[in-house]
Amino acid sequence: MTIESKQTRKHALVKAVGGVLLIVALFVMPLTALATELSASATVRAPAVEGALASGYSAHYLAIEPTERDGVVTLSLTVNPQDNPRVANRVNLWVLSPEGLHAVEAGEKPENVAIAAGNPTVLDADADPEDIYHKEASFLASGRQTYTAIVYSRAPVSITYTLVADNAMLIDASGQTKAVADPGGQAKGADNGGEQPEAGDE
Repeated sequence: MTIESKQTRKHALVKAVGGVLLIVALFVMPLTALATELSASATVRAPAVEGALASGYSAHYLAIEPTERDGVVTLSLTVNPQDNPRVANRVNLWVLSPEGLHAVEAGEKPENVAIAAGNPTVLDADADPEDIYHKEASFLASGRQTYTAIVYSRAPVSITYTLVADNAMLIDASGQTKAVADPGGQAKGADNGGEQPEAGDE
């Protein structure tokens, strides 16, 4: 084989490899863009979300983004089903500061570093079930740094929950929850629409 034929085969091989790489690039780049787009679309950002947790120990991590600097943030948790006493005492939430989240990621237990935890709003066994299965946690935000809510369940049955934030937005980057209107009324930040009455109008 002459030197010229060897060079010709080498150039042909380089072209073939280049063509393959081009095809791979054209195929992979759209998939990467699609994955990024799907990841962004899966993120939930709302003042109220609802989710479901399996039986046994399970938890959802949600970011808390305060909407008011140095304001008090209140989280309201409502749990279902509401006909099982083993559910009310085994579903709750913790609130972690950024430092607390780092500690948990390093192996610390959430309850040891939580700055707030859900407390039942009603303890009377004869109260309305919606009150018995309702818990609240409040904390004073420092600036507008992002905090973390851990909604967890140790119940022996699957549960669903609704979490509402006052003075904050809830962010779920994993798409485990979905946004809902504020159960207590219209979702915070929503546009009421319609005309506002003039001053003095009855």
